[in-house]
This record gives sequence, C-alpha cells and structure tokens, in this order.
Amino acid sequence: MSRRLSILAFSTLAVVLAGADEPLKPHKVTVGSLVFEAPASWKSIPPQSSMRKVQLKLDPVASDTTPGDFSIYVFPDRAGSVEANVARWQAQFKDADGKTPAVESKRLKGKNVDVTRVACAGTFTDPFGKAGAQKGYRLLGAIVELPDGGYYLKLLGPEKTIEAAEKDFDALIATLSRN
Repeated sequence: MSRRLSILAFSTLAVVLAGADEPLKPHKVTVGSLVFEAPASWKSIPPQSSMRKVQLKLDPVASDTTPGDFSIYVFPDRAGSVEANVARWQAQFKDADGKTPAVESKRLKGKNVDVTRVACAGTFTDPFGKAGAQKGYRLLGAIVELPDGGYYLKLLGPEKTIEAAEKDFDALIATLSRN
C-alpha cells in the first residue's frame, strides 16, 4: 500500500513540475472599445484613483525596491492632442540638470489601431503630489485615439524595472485592437 502511495505521489509531483516550465499565458484586458493582451506576470490591482480604468503591478527587478505601475486612462474628449499629452508626460520629468528631458515618440501599429509610443526618463514628479520626486524613473506610454475617446496607457516605475518590462510593453502594443 505505501509503495502504491509513493508512486502516486511521485507521479503527481512529476505532473506539477512538468507544468512549472510552461510559460505563463497573457491575459486579455478590455477597456471600453480597446482590447489587448497583458503579460501574465503583470498583476491586476484595484485602481488607485477613479481616473484609472485599469491598473496592473509589475514586480521590481532585483536591484529595485518599488514595483512598476501600468495604468490606463480614458477620456471621451481625448484630453487634448497627442502632442499635448506627450508634452504633459514629458513635463513630469527632469534630467540631471533640472531641465525637461528629451522624449522619444513614434507611431506604431497595433492589430487594427494606430498607436503613439512614448518613452521618457529622469526624475519623476507626480502631478498629483502623492509622492516626492522619484529619481531614476522611466515612463513608457501609448496613446490610442478611437471614436469613443482617447486611451492613455502608462507604464511607470524605477528605470531598471521598466527597462526589463520594455519587450513586454511593446508586445502589448502589438496586441492593441479596437473591439
């Protein structure tokens, strides 16, 4: 009897361990008329403000202590032009000399939507004053304009954590589609 139990326990353990090497599958997220696949490792948390429609947390890389934050804002009136929103995000950062840093902005394609991808880094100051200046931060953003409004996706956090998540962010952009 105990031999049979040992074989069963070993078989169960082998099945569990075999599944441990399988990659985690992305999860589908729908916000208004926008749909995308978020990396499985990005965990859903309750939005920290009523302006955020979705909020996901990324575990920090080993050298960082603060997690990355992915959030989506939706504004029916689009909250200004794409350029104005890029400038707004850029103004939240300062470089080592205390000046507004350069921002990288480029047009990409999702599945069936146009996307403006934004990257900026430096000392981040939360426009709502929730935290003091955060040195060594990075933002990856995506703006999608649809008939029902502007969708603003922001990935923000310590530079190394966000750099480690950049491939996942770009993969997310590639899955963006209009529902």
